[in-house]
Amino acid sequence: FRAFDNGSEIDVMTFGELIHYLADDRDDEPNGLTPLQAAQKLSELPKNRNLLTEWDGHFDELYADLHAYGVGQALPINFQDNSATSASCLTAKAYAEIRSKDLGSKMAIAASKVLEYLSQELRIEELFPGPTRSRTLITDIHEPPPSRLVGVGTVLVDEVQDLTQIEALFLLNVVARIGCDSGTMPRLFMAGDESQTVRPTDFKWAWLKNLLTTVFGADLEIRDSHLAENLRSPKLIGQFIEATQVQYQNFNKGDRPSGISYTKNNDAEIGRLIYCQLHDKKEWQSLVQMFSQIPRSCLIYPGFTVPDDLIAASEGLVNIETAEEVKGRDFDVVGLIDAGKSQEVLSNLYKDRETNKYVDVFGRTLADQYRVAASRSAEKLILIDREADYFAQVSQMGKSRVSLEIERVDFDDLAKQLDGNFSIEELVRSQIETISYVINDQPDRALLYLRTLAKQFETHKRE
Repeated sequence: FRAFDNGSEIDVMTFGELIHYLADDRDDEPNGLTPLQAAQKLSELPKNRNLLTEWDGHFDELYADLHAYGVGQALPINFQDNSATSASCLTAKAYAEIRSKDLGSKMAIAASKVLEYLSQELRIEELFPGPTRSRTLITDIHEPPPSRLVGVGTVLVDEVQDLTQIEALFLLNVVARIGCDSGTMPRLFMAGDESQTVRPTDFKWAWLKNLLTTVFGADLEIRDSHLAENLRSPKLIGQFIEATQVQYQNFNKGDRPSGISYTKNNDAEIGRLIYCQLHDKKEWQSLVQMFSQIPRSCLIYPGFTVPDDLIAASEGLVNIETAEEVKGRDFDVVGLIDAGKSQEVLSNLYKDRETNKYVDVFGRTLADQYRVAASRSAEKLILIDREADYFAQVSQMGKSRVSLEIERVDFDDLAKQLDGNFSIEELVRSQIETISYVINDQPDRALLYLRTLAKQFETHKRE
């Protein structure tokens, strides 16, 4: 924004900060549980109620589905095929009817029982703070906005694909209040990518456009634009990101992300695309040690949560991130963990699609998480496998219209290539930058980074 400053006053808020501000919160309490904590709460539901039979072991996916549909589509207005609701979540019957088509009746009914139980136990607001707080803040559009929002001429919303329907309606309600107060509708610019919904929100550009016309009227002018160039990624990494589109070919057309188009890569930089298979725990620990000494580097696991064995084996030197945690950020060096194995998991999922309808739902999320993780690197993307050689699975993505040039190296060669002469100050400043980035929205994660930083100081002191 500073680079394009034209004298306008610019204000920036996260979605959570906007809710906090409009709710006029007087305390600094966090806005409910994180998705990871909420999924853990679901795993603790009483099993003697026979609630988790079909979803046992899939608590992340269960939480994501209830968030997107059970709570996220509970609107106070009639919209598309859903009737207005007076509660903060759909009824069990309405949810099961919506989800049976995609999940199959067994999975949908099982999830609907969990939703009903959470509603009866008054747990919806605790577990789904984003959608429920958004709903409570929707008000008459003629009610003046608070002072910070008065006279706003342009509203830019980024990562719009992470909004549920009720959260999107809340934002449009805020824009309408600004327009009614000033007498002029603000220009509304919404940016996003359907293929980067790392937690399902059932986001579709089609329903967002329908919601816009529902709120603002059919005369609203909507223009579509597509980015023509990938500015972050150098050529070889950009080609790999483009190749991840092959993941979606096994989905039914209606389940594929729309709006994906081939973009021109940043040909000014070539970048490095490297594949390496690790053979034992010792090599993994050496890799972790190397990443702990590279400024602006990150190890990313393309899934909902990082496996416990990976965390334990990392010795506290590096905080392994999930795709959700690195969204909106970029790094010079990225290690994509289980890069080939993840493609094997996806392939095996597809084989079960005829007997298990929910496979498409689970697979779509895994594919999106992989695409997000692969797109974080600005210099080097290292594809890492720990259990076996999955180079063939990674290479198969090159069957798309994009040809891949992957360097295959053993661990010793990789170690030599990553062994840079980085200053300790550069490393520490990089870690402090990361802490500053996450501390507002993820204080617990910032604390983990701080502990890692403290260990780095101990290590450097010994050296």
